[in-house]
Amino acid sequence: MRLPLIPTILVAMAAAAMIALGVWQLHRGAEKDALLVRLAANRTRPAMAFPAIPVGDDLLFRRASAFCLSVTGWTTQSGRDASGKSGWRKIALCRTGAEGPGFSVQLGIGSDPNANPPWRGGKVNGYISYAPNAAPLIVSMLGAAGP
Repeated sequence: MRLPLIPTILVAMAAAAMIALGVWQLHRGAEKDALLVRLAANRTRPAMAFPAIPVGDDLLFRRASAFCLSVTGWTTQSGRDASGKSGWRKIALCRTGAEGPGFSVQLGIGSDPNANPPWRGGKVNGYISYAPNAAPLIVSMLGAAGP
């Protein structure tokens, strides 16, 4: 009986790729553990002024403060509050007065997706986190910018 050459080669290549990816993940384990330790330590570090954009991952979960001169727009996305109740996240897009992209501030969770808080700006304090992003997972995996 003759062995099908092309399917056999494809299966062997797929198996080799899976083994290589598994080894790569095992090597990344120590790197990921170190990152988790750094991020956990950020919560106990003193507050800082909000850094220039883009903010690196090394500053995630660090307390920061900034001044929003004015709100240039609002974004509404689904989310959950601290107790787990579903609602609409109210995110203000802030102007800082300096040249650049400004920053986003999540002000809370509401039940009405069309209502925006009366807040018009001012000093904000909180934790640095990723800005909300509705891009599909495949887009973020490929490093491509969303629409």
